[in-house]
Amino acid sequence: MTDANTGFRVGIDVGGTFTDLVCVTPEGHVVLDKTPTTPDDQSVGVMTGVAQLAEAQQLAIEDFCVRLDALVHGTTTADNTMIEMDGANTGLLVTEGHRDEIELRRVHKEEIWDPSYPAPAPIARRRARIPIPERVDFEGNVVLALDEDAVRKGVQRLKKLGCTSIAVTFLHSFTNPAHELRARELVREEFPDVEHISLSHEVMPRAPEFERTSTTLVNAYVAPRIAAYTGRLTEKLRQAGYTHEMLIMQSTGGVMPPDYVARRAVTLLGSGPTGGVMGASLAAQRSGIADFVAVDMGGTSYDVCLVRGGQPEIKTDWNWRYRYYIGLPMVDVQSVGAGGGSIAHYLPLENFAGGRMTLDVDAAREAIQRDVADQLGVDVIDAAWGIERIVNANMANAVRKVLSTHGADPRDLSMIAYGGNGPVHAWAQAPELGIGRILVPKAAPAFSALGLLVADYLVDLVRAYVVPLSQVDVKRVTTLMHGLLDEARKELEPANLGEGQVSTELYAQMCYPGQNFDMSVPVPEGPDLTDAGLLDLAGRFHAQHEADRGFSFPAQQPLLRGVRLVAKGFTPKPGRLAEPGDVGDPSQARKGTRPVHFGQGFVDTPVYDGTRLGPGAALTGPALVEEPFTVVVVAPGSSLILDEHGNYDIRVG
Repeated sequence: MTDANTGFRVGIDVGGTFTDLVCVTPEGHVVLDKTPTTPDDQSVGVMTGVAQLAEAQQLAIEDFCVRLDALVHGTTTADNTMIEMDGANTGLLVTEGHRDEIELRRVHKEEIWDPSYPAPAPIARRRARIPIPERVDFEGNVVLALDEDAVRKGVQRLKKLGCTSIAVTFLHSFTNPAHELRARELVREEFPDVEHISLSHEVMPRAPEFERTSTTLVNAYVAPRIAAYTGRLTEKLRQAGYTHEMLIMQSTGGVMPPDYVARRAVTLLGSGPTGGVMGASLAAQRSGIADFVAVDMGGTSYDVCLVRGGQPEIKTDWNWRYRYYIGLPMVDVQSVGAGGGSIAHYLPLENFAGGRMTLDVDAAREAIQRDVADQLGVDVIDAAWGIERIVNANMANAVRKVLSTHGADPRDLSMIAYGGNGPVHAWAQAPELGIGRILVPKAAPAFSALGLLVADYLVDLVRAYVVPLSQVDVKRVTTLMHGLLDEARKELEPANLGEGQVSTELYAQMCYPGQNFDMSVPVPEGPDLTDAGLLDLAGRFHAQHEADRGFSFPAQQPLLRGVRLVAKGFTPKPGRLAEPGDVGDPSQARKGTRPVHFGQGFVDTPVYDGTRLGPGAALTGPALVEEPFTVVVVAPGSSLILDEHGNYDIRVG
């Protein structure tokens, strides 16, 4: 689907250093911009960026916002909250006997050889974890009634402890939520001013217990800050004239409005790099690439994601973020702390960041001389090159780790490089990994923001039903499926999606007896599933387990643990992903030369104005192609061609 709107569409991605912005105009033009991120209140930087986009269109911000058809936002507020551990003062109401489960952590320890390695900072201190007498069994039967007096006393205790957000995790509530629902009513009666209440059956409606407790606690911890931030930004946009609903990127790769993410704020953790992966998938598809590794290097981190068959890898289990387990599906993006470490000679000094910034090469040289060269007794150039090699090696190792986890051979993949520094470093990483083709989108510096505009609405729901496959009540399964379809329809209703704009996929959550983590097995029959279809379902599970985890037990009966629905509401996609130039002959766009160090001393390297290059423009390395917010580096022996979709297609020599 291409863009058929009559107004502007804006994507805004907040990174650690810059806030990236992309605007698709009513005529289909793509405009990129950047502004420094404002960590104390990200909404300040966002509104500054919106004002810059308005100015670029020669409009007052009020006139620009009135003409906005969509604004899609990616925020790191949830991640920053966990990094700084400055979320809400959180308490926990938990089934008696399970008070300390959050500290047992399945005996998981990040540094197994360090006996003195500290435990994670507690979201809820032990005194703020209140045991409540109650019990529901795995089939949803009430074994012990909820002790309402204990709930009331517990809430009063949490109130005195200064808690402003409360998580409720009762055993097997995902099969019968009555006790958790009643507990919420009691919390509101005893503590009307509580900022937030998270119920585990709403946040993660499935087993296991530790995973559900951890996920629910994190949700309660970050939700008030997410709600406050989205509330501030929504109000500022309203005052500026924006009349539609802002959409926010989730870690699943889909977008939803603020009200939805405020209830499930934990879905924003790790969502920062996800927009870029979605954009990379579309760019690669248009250039005929199905299998690739997406690498995003900004000013703070280096993010890696494997994409096969045009779909990013989704990790459904063992998702640890900031030392807490998150039991929700996430686009599998791995990050390392490397960003912005480029050699000054790659970059233009006067027109960096579209002319808004000037690089201080003397200050950079002085810092490297003082902190590295003098300490090691080497030349400043050798020190700078050593920094470059170390950074590239760290990033290449990060790629190897991701690919080895999924059993992927880099020689079978292409590399899609984006972010402000991705195109600067890809030339060195690809050959080290054995990758022969690099794709650099012209919109690479703001590609995460562009990816927000190509992401679809996404609702991911699960309902528990724990039973051996041979004992499955098919009617109960189809009833659960119909319930999920109805719930997804209600969640997507505010989007006013037309006929044919929503797709749904149903899955059975299955595992072998004794396994902690299940896997999603497609159920193409959907609500039409029959008893005979259960045999096909078992076969699909065994085959998928063999393919994904390397083994299967075909003679063993699987266990059904629930039903999952993934509903997508399709959004308009930009007709083009970048603005092409009009020069087919690169010599007409040549700006001069610049000395560049490729590892064997400096080489006088031609420099080209990328904004002037049109589709079909081809050149050979060494070469530098300057875009407003990045530089595409073409190594000696490599070749480049700008394809019709706005991607620099580099063949590694």
